Amino acid sequence: MICKCYKSLNHKGCAEAELAKYTAECKGGLDVEYSLAYWLTAEPMYPALAPLCQDIVAAPASEAFCERVFSFCSDMTARKRNRTSKSLQMSVFLKFNKNVLDS
Repeated sequence: MICKCYKSLNHKGCAEAELAKYTAECKGGLDVEYSLAYWLTAEPMYPALAPLCQDIVAAPASEAFCERVFSFCSDMTARKRNRTSKSLQMSVFLKFNKNVLDS
């Protein structure tokens, strides 16, 4: 189902209609185990709402990974490693993809 206003610049009415339809569907009960998979398959039915929902459910639940990356970057740029010849971006990539590179 392609929304009539999908190609226009104003998707507000379209998104509101899709949200109302999704809310009604939820009240009927959804049997969904993986929310990202649901939104990938529901994209044709909710073309204005699905991209936003995909972004929301794909976001990490915690900031622990980001904090680890920032901490590592701090170590690499601070006095501990101030004479390395590799770029910071290369060092971070190698550090966090070590398990892929080792296999």
